[in-house]
Amino acid sequence: DRTGRVYPTSNAATRIIIPTFRSHGILATIIDFTFSRIEADGCLNFVDLEQEEWLFQGGAKADRQMQVYRDMRGACRKNWAKFSPRTNVLWIVYLLDKMLIGKRSLKLRKLRSLLSSAKSATDALAIAFRSL
Repeated sequence: DRTGRVYPTSNAATRIIIPTFRSHGILATIIDFTFSRIEADGCLNFVDLEQEEWLFQGGAKADRQMQVYRDMRGACRKNWAKFSPRTNVLWIVYLLDKMLIGKRSLKLRKLRSLLSSAKSATDALAIAFRSL
């Protein structure tokens, strides 16, 4: 079953639908925004991760998180101030990888495979909504 919350907008003909999915007993909570990038009210806040060389060290198999930072570096071309929508997808796929440890959910594995090619979180959400 696909369900979602519907939110009205100022345009009566437009609605925002945020889909909800069965979680199959998996819960993820984001607790650390240290290296997040946000732009609000004309103010841009970000960390130039090029100054944090330790983030890019370590083997891909040994620490998948460091590989995500290396992939982000490529996606944003070392310009951490620029919005690079692909970086959000990299973290979504990373979270799915973590959630799949010890799980046999074929649906989540299929979703992870499909999301790997998404260009943005919006694209990933559309893919997820169509696939489940």
